[in-house]
Amino acid sequence: ATMTVVHPWGSFVTLRSSTTTDTNKNILARMPHGSQVELLEWGFWYSLIRYNGITGYIVTKYLQSD
Repeated sequence: ATMTVVHPWGSFVTLRSSTTTDTNKNILARMPHGSQVELLEWGFWYSLIRYNGITGYIVTKYLQSD
């Protein structure tokens, strides 16, 4: 499914290699507000997505279905 990245202040959301926000070492990409991503696995806290060919995790609350 295609989803849209939404940030409350119209900023960016980080794509991470693991389900932790405690470090900057696991950041794969920064996705601007409004980016289109492919949802691979929906989760309560974190979801697995693909963005520009990169697979990683996003905090689920920043995803919106199209």
